[in-house]
Amino acid sequence: MYKIKGVVIAIIGLTVLILLISLLMPSTVVINRTVNVYGNPMPVVNEVKSLAGWRNWYLPLVGEAVLEGKNTNGKDYLKWERNGKVYILEEVELYDSGIRVALRPPNEKAVLIDVIMEKVGSQHQLLWRAVHKIKWYPWEKFAGLFINDLAGEGYQNTLENLIKYTESKSSATMGMKFFPSSPAITLYR
Repeated sequence: MYKIKGVVIAIIGLTVLILLISLLMPSTVVINRTVNVYGNPMPVVNEVKSLAGWRNWYLPLVGEAVLEGKNTNGKDYLKWERNGKVYILEEVELYDSGIRVALRPPNEKAVLIDVIMEKVGSQHQLLWRAVHKIKWYPWEKFAGLFINDLAGEGYQNTLENLIKYTESKSSATMGMKFFPSSPAITLYR
């Protein structure tokens, strides 16, 4: 009986310890990826601001059957199905130099994505910022530590694919070249 009581106390103590550690872990992870754009940045900005055009360069949409529409606020959205699950990418806000969208995976919190052209010195840099809100569950918090490794490369590949697609659309060379900068990850509590 004392052995069982000791095991139960140890399991409860371990559970409480894991829960306390997870409460100290960040609940928001921000992943930034950039590419430098040389030449006229406007074709890239126009491509980014057109949500309908994302199906041509946003890697999760390339080759998928995509439904386009407008939500009740008059904002554009794209909807597609993969592996029996429906995903929605909807416009949240348009900026002069980019767009904010919300990616809504099934049974998960939305990922807010900003794609913005910034002027850095004498050149332009296209920024992809993804804000992941993490659920409070300990296993979700621990998994949040690896989001950069899991999703960061896909974000970088999508940016590079956007630049390549925009270059291929142009009949004249725009002089754009991409140079990936170092990845950045920010953790917030």
